[in-house]
Amino acid sequence: LDYERLNRQERAIYNALECAKGEWLTLQQLQDRTIWAHPPNGYMLTSVSARIRSIRAHGFRIGTRRIGGGLWMYRLFLGDEADE
Repeated sequence: LDYERLNRQERAIYNALECAKGEWLTLQQLQDRTIWAHPPNGYMLTSVSARIRSIRAHGFRIGTRRIGGGLWMYRLFLGDEADE
């Protein structure tokens, strides 16, 4: 799908997930990786979560993994890569 359709926040979150190269990331880790796009603290956690949902709505596959205590991790699946 078209990366250009993503807005600035979506692009920052997408780029953070893509640069992680398959590593699972928490919302906090994604926030930390968006500081360059929205200094000094990155995007708010609620915004990060919302942008993950909107990126999915564009057809990109983002996996989730529960790590306990209500915390989740996320990763971007690219191409024919199988979901875990």
